[in-house]
Amino acid sequence: MLIVPVPVWPEAWAGWYFTQSGRFLVSPDGDRITPEQLRGLLWRQVSEARVAAARAREQRVSEVVRGLWRNVARERGEDGR
Repeated sequence: MLIVPVPVWPEAWAGWYFTQSGRFLVSPDGDRITPEQLRGLLWRQVSEARVAAARAREQRVSEVVRGLWRNVARERGEDGR
């Protein structure tokens, strides 16, 4: 027999529970959400975080490139903008 440890849920999930049928996850306020809806919400959150990280990375790269061009312009005696 295989024993699988149950993960410890963070405090943010305190009070949440699945109905006996397992069809709904119920909040402490009584709001019901299906596992599929929760999966979709989590997928969207992860996707938005990925896009934000890519934008931040692109911003850092463009700042470096702009800085390099300013240095080149300064060395040439140009305005640098």
